[in-house]
Amino acid sequence: MLSETLEKVKNLWQKQGLAVNDPLDLSRTKKQLQLLGVQATDEILEVFSTLNGFEDIDDECLSFWSLDQMIRENVNSRYIVDKSYVHFADFLIFSHTYAFRQDSEAFGSLYCYYAPDYIVRIADSFEEFFEYYLKRDSGKLWPK
Repeated sequence: MLSETLEKVKNLWQKQGLAVNDPLDLSRTKKQLQLLGVQATDEILEVFSTLNGFEDIDDECLSFWSLDQMIRENVNSRYIVDKSYVHFADFLIFSHTYAFRQDSEAFGSLYCYYAPDYIVRIADSFEEFFEYYLKRDSGKLWPK
């Protein structure tokens, strides 16, 4: 269940001593996602109202962004040029990013975005993505 998975992720971040950002209420989450043109599905709202990223990087060198940072990076970053993806995390300070696309109203597919010509689909849902993250499944998180 997604809510249980998200709580496990939040607990992992806290155990690593990361400065976990406070969650946002659903209304603010929805408004901020609209700035990125995101259709706020139940799954996306649950993820970004529960996990609002953290400061710094985790022990796998991943950085999950706050919603404010997501907007800054997706709108203004020189590293993000393909606006058909919504980037929400990076590895090794933009070595590559993690992003989603909304393929239907029901869910968004998640991708490992190495470069505009090297994008690998890695999960069909945030729950699947975060399960890989919790298991430290490097074959799924860093596909070749």
